Order: sequence, then C-alpha cells, then structure tokens
Amino acid sequence: MIPERCALSFLVDDLPIHYYQAELLLYSLQRFTTFRKENIIVHCTDRVGEEFIDFLRDEGYEYKRVQPYLDGKYCNKLTQLEYFYERGEDLDGVLLADTDTFFLDDPFVSDKEKFAAKIVDGPNPPLHVIERIYREAGIPLPEIVHSDWLTQNDVTVATNFNGGFYYIPIKAVKRIGDLWKNRAEWLYAHRELFDTPAQAIHVDQIAMSMAVVLSGVPVERVGVNQNYPIHIERPIRSLDRKRGISMLHYHREIDRFGLLNDRKVSEPIGIDAIHKANKAIASMPRSRFYAKFRQSLIRIERPSDRLNDLEERVKELAASFPPNTRLILHGGTPKTGTTTLQFFWDEHREEMLEEGILYGEKDGVSYAPKHQWMVSSLKARDYEGFLKHFDAATCRRKDTDIHTVILSTEGIYNHWWDYSDEAKNFLRILGKHFDLKIWIWLREPISFAESLYRQYLKNPRIKEVDCYGRDLSLDEMMRDEWFVNHLDYLGFLEECHELFGARGIKVFEMKKDVLETMCEELNLNVERETVHRHNEKLDCTLIDVLRIFNRHEMPIKEKSKLVDILYGIEEQFGKYFSDRKLCNGNPHKIEIAVARQLDVLEREYKIRF
Repeated sequence: MIPERCALSFLVDDLPIHYYQAELLLYSLQRFTTFRKENIIVHCTDRVGEEFIDFLRDEGYEYKRVQPYLDGKYCNKLTQLEYFYERGEDLDGVLLADTDTFFLDDPFVSDKEKFAAKIVDGPNPPLHVIERIYREAGIPLPEIVHSDWLTQNDVTVATNFNGGFYYIPIKAVKRIGDLWKNRAEWLYAHRELFDTPAQAIHVDQIAMSMAVVLSGVPVERVGVNQNYPIHIERPIRSLDRKRGISMLHYHREIDRFGLLNDRKVSEPIGIDAIHKANKAIASMPRSRFYAKFRQSLIRIERPSDRLNDLEERVKELAASFPPNTRLILHGGTPKTGTTTLQFFWDEHREEMLEEGILYGEKDGVSYAPKHQWMVSSLKARDYEGFLKHFDAATCRRKDTDIHTVILSTEGIYNHWWDYSDEAKNFLRILGKHFDLKIWIWLREPISFAESLYRQYLKNPRIKEVDCYGRDLSLDEMMRDEWFVNHLDYLGFLEECHELFGARGIKVFEMKKDVLETMCEELNLNVERETVHRHNEKLDCTLIDVLRIFNRHEMPIKEKSKLVDILYGIEEQFGKYFSDRKLCNGNPHKIEIAVARQLDVLEREYKIRF
C-alpha cells in the first residue's frame, strides 16, 4: 500500500472546472483512502479566488499559494515539490496527483524508496521527438519500452510517465524537484524541439522524464489500475483484471451532471469503477462549486448580423401590442399537464380575454390546441416565419384590451437542445421588446423519466430522435443523449437565466393541480368545468408488449392504432395487472444522474422534490 507517512499534493488554478474537480478529489480521498487530512496540501495559483480558499479553510485543508510557472498553465504543477523540501523527518514520500483524478482506494507502492509512476498511455510525444530532446540535452536515452495503450508505434522511453500519478521518496524530493524545474526551464526555452505546439504542452512530463534519469533514483513502474484513463477507448497493456482500480484519471470526461463519463470505456472493470465513483459523487453533501461549474458550460454566442437586422421587425411587432405586454411562453416540460392547460386556455378563450389575457389561436396542426410553429420555426431558424405565425396567432390583440399573451408548446423544452445559439438569441431579442416570461413545470425526476420513457416508446420512429419507438429498456434509454438531455433541468434554467435574466423564468413544482397553480398565478377567475385531458400511462406489462412491436418498423398510422389497442386492453383488463413501480429500469441510475443538480435547484430556484 501507500506508505503510511505519505503526503498528497495537487494544484488548482482559477477555473470553475478546477474548483469542482478539486472538491471531488478531496471527497474521494476522504471517503476511499487513508490519507490523513493534515498530509494533504492543495497548491493554488495566486489567481485562485477567495471562495475556494475559504472552502479549504472551512474543510481544514492546508494550502499554499504559488506563482504561475513558465507557460502559466500546464507547467504550474512543477511548483509543488518545493513545499516538501524541509519535510524529511515526518514523511516517507509525496504523491503528486492531477486535479482531474478520483481515488477509489489507497494507491499501491511496493517500495517507499523508489520513484513510482505509470508509463504514458500513448507515445505522445513520439519517440523520435523524445530522442531529439535527449540528444540536444546531452542526456543518455533510457530503455525503450511499450506505452500502455496497444497502438501502432507504441514505444517510448522508460521514464516517460503519465503525470496523473507521481510518487517521490522524500529523500529524493529536493533532488528531483530541482532537476525537474531545471529541465523544464531548458525545454521551455527550446520548444522548437517538439514537432508541433500541441506536443509542447508536455514540457512538464518530458522534464520529469529527464529529471528521473539524472537523479539516479530507482524507479518502479506501476500499472494502469493505479492511474486508469477514461478519455480514450484503447486496449490497455498493464491492466490487471484481478485487482481493483484505485484511481481514475478522467481528464475532461466529466459531464454536465458532474459525473464521470463511461462512454469511452469498454473494460467491465473500468465501467464498474466509474459507476462506483459516480455513486459516491451523487451521495456527496452539498457541493460548493458544482453550480459555478455548470454556469461555466453555458456558451451561447451573441446575435449574428442576421438577427440584428430582424430586431427592427420584432420591435415593430411589439409596438402593435399595448405597452409592457407580458408574453408568457409556456414551454412544458413534457408530462406535466401541458395538454390539460392548453385545452383549458383554448376552451376559456373568451373568459380570459375579458380578464385581459389572450391565448394565441391554435395552429390546426396538432391534436392539442398549442403553438407547434414555435418549434418548427426555431429549429429551421425561420424567424420571419416565427413572427408571421406570432402575428396571426395574436390577431385579436387589435380589438381587445389585453395585458398578457400566452403561447404554449412543450416543444420549447422538449427541443431546447436542438435549437442553435442563433435561435436562442432570437428568443433573447423577443425578451428585449416584450415582458417575456418562460413558464416551466418541473416534476420529480424519477417519475418524470419513467413517464417520458413510456411516451418515447409510444412515439413513432423518426430520423431526428433515435430513441423514439425503439425496443429499449429504461436503463438503455438512459444512455441516449436525447433522453438524458431532458433530465437536465438545471441546464435549461441556467441558459434561460443567461438569455432572459432571473425575472424571465417562472418555475413551478408539479406538486398540485396544474390548473389551480396556473389560475393562482394569473389571478384568473373562470369556472373550471373542463375535463382534464392527460396522457394515460400504460401498465408495465403492456409496455413490454409495446417493446416487442417496436422491434419492427411501423407506419405512423399503424403505430397509433397499436397504441390505441393497448389502451383499450388497459381499460378492459387493467384490473388484472399489477403495475411495477418502474418499467425495465433502476431508479438509482436516475437518482445518481440528477443528484448534483438538486441542491442547486433548491438553493437557486426554490424547487425541492
């Protein structure tokens, strides 16, 4: 195992992803390893904000501020070893870890007096570049060995180690630390020795290779179980399938839910390790930095010249409404009573007009009285068409006294991830000239996922959405990007916040009757004799039958007829079914997927499921 008196150090820079990764790394060390808190040192560049420093103080971790070094990015990690130069009496060694690592067990070092690390994943930079560097530096070339990935030309030098894991005996810390810096400064000044600028990001790695050679310290090459990469799918030479994985090196394979991706890993042992890590991440107490990490993912480019030209048209349309007209875009989510609201608004159109609320004329395309033209126009980036439909749907504004306009389609949420940045910026322009509000209902995620799953099985197949009308279990559908997008409540809300500001979003919890909630919000006094229309759910036994039919390509009319038949069976014989709580799925997978966003939803949007 790792020596009992071993320190661990890693470096954090002023990046939202670094703060969140550091939080995950510290949590993994606390939960899965025996590293003592007093032996964990977090090096922070002087750019790191006080919020992160306060976090370290609150959690009782020692930290040290350092100046950015050489390139100010990849070489900053070279500043860490100096801290340990005077710690020879109370430590056996130091483990340097990358911030994008997650420990699942104590690492294993067989000899505390040896430098230990894993050979590089792939031969990067190529061997001929390393040979050139060593030759120019006047250093004897180490033994040629295979890199860890089974690839073509997979050879490198024996001291070219992956930087995610360096164990350095305390007696050699100063010697290696001084040599590491010396060689890095020399190589940084001779970056032309690399073939490309992309290769030159490995200055620190190749400098460590040379430092180890010059130090004369004995070396132990650890296997990939100690430093398991998940960012590229490759057969791995040093994998021991009989031992567990003690550390995952995930690089940028972290998704919007704050979890590690397993999409590029084929080894069962690697997939199991990722799932173990994600289960732990989901069980973390409130995260201090997940929200900032999510905000950093928002990348909505500003309007193009085309939208600037259209803004005058939007302004003219807005001027045809009474001043300060409120525009409510009711966007779903799906399976939250959207159809019920649409029929209510359509059937009470006249009473609502008397209250100054105009529900847009239906487009006649869909079964429900909604405004599906918003979806088709935004997806096609047909903004002139959008404005034409908008004008037609609200034509009664000209002979009534209104203060609020409502347009509704769950497709605003359902297709949000299909819209281009330009389309989203078009909505931003609408928000500049109307008092725009996005209304969204959110439902408890597990019941939402199951309901959406049932609906997607009932849908006919279409080219644009792979998971519609397929024979998929819920667990299988959880691997579909389209499906998983819909569980990203926070992503939708954060982008709406970016586009429309905090006042432009109204979030409702689906905890009571949606009509009651809506009438309270609009201060609407109309009789509610409307029969609530909603999409009945099929029993899980009938879902199994539906999946059998989904193995075949079916015309839309035949698929619709099949679904109607299954509903008829449900109505006639449903009493003989005992509905399972979750069809073909594991609720824990959904819980893990959404866990990190729940505390942000509660804190920022007052939503608690």
